[in-house]
Amino acid sequence: MMMPLSQKIAASKEMARAIEAKSYGWTILFGDYHRVFWACACWVPTQAVCVTAETPQALERAMRDIEALYPKRPGGVRQ
Repeated sequence: MMMPLSQKIAASKEMARAIEAKSYGWTILFGDYHRVFWACACWVPTQAVCVTAETPQALERAMRDIEALYPKRPGGVRQ
């Protein structure tokens, strides 16, 4: 039996909260309308840096790519 859409959305939002809890310096969201995950880097002071992905795994890979481009220092300030 397939899970109702409302349950899928609720599960995806919970996954977004779990990713955010373990990812210092990121704000993570799940968009109901387009049904994609968003991650916005909060330590890059000069520009908005956000990535999107259809799955949590793809989102975390994209986040690691951004972290390689914009290394974080303790306290959340870009190097």
